[in-house]
Amino acid sequence: MAQSSNEQTKVAFAVGKNVGNSVVRHKVTRQLRHAITPLIGSFPSGSHVVVRALPGANQATFSQLSENLKFALSKVAKP
Repeated sequence: MAQSSNEQTKVAFAVGKNVGNSVVRHKVTRQLRHAITPLIGSFPSGSHVVVRALPGANQATFSQLSENLKFALSKVAKP
């Protein structure tokens, strides 16, 4: 997670071809976007966050993706 002088928090998703075909990648991206939306308020303003989906993400349920995302974000160093 990086920070800039911009006050808006930005989130990017990296879902590569190793996750699946286009339909699967877009499904995983939509699920991750939905899972991170309620968490954006907890980031410092101006944060830049990149979420990378690993190959197993295509078989995970929404609740598993959401829990994994929360766990990963809890490990990020907080100022």
